[in-house]
Amino acid sequence: MKRVLHLNGVTEADAGTYVCRVTNNRARSEARATLRITGLVPKFNGDGWVALPTLQDAYMHFDIEISFKPSDQNGVIFYNAQNNNGTGDYMILQLVDGIPVLTVKFDTATPLTVTGDRPIQLNVWHTIRLSRSGPQVTMAVDNTGPFVGELSSYTVLDLNAPLYIGGLPDQRPPELIRSTG
Repeated sequence: MKRVLHLNGVTEADAGTYVCRVTNNRARSEARATLRITGLVPKFNGDGWVALPTLQDAYMHFDIEISFKPSDQNGVIFYNAQNNNGTGDYMILQLVDGIPVLTVKFDTATPLTVTGDRPIQLNVWHTIRLSRSGPQVTMAVDNTGPFVGELSSYTVLDLNAPLYIGGLPDQRPPELIRSTG
């Protein structure tokens, strides 16, 4: 019989060897277990984020895959912009009333929005795949889609600021203020 022990809330500091000792009036038994922490999955509560280096070479083409487990129907999954002050080009993937929405803004052009077809289930893992090739931007949600948006011309996406996962700092375009992680 295989039994699995799930440990919630562990940190890297919890790694190590643990000893379980059982003693009664007839015998004593001891078992050792080594806990290895090989990776941590961040969890965002609405007022935090992780900043990573900007997406490289996303000018005309990108392929992005991200997995997440949402606990709220509204929030930022990721955001990347041209400038730290929220001006210029940007790309944001967010949940709006539980529906995945990708918005890509190219300089002064009207933003391109690609929207999923239904709300996703909360507290369940999901995978979204995003792709751009020339004027076409696609989004697949849990292997459903693709949902497609198309630009009227070949427009360059210029991203230089950090890539934010799970939320946004204070500097962001005004239309995104309601969409914090």
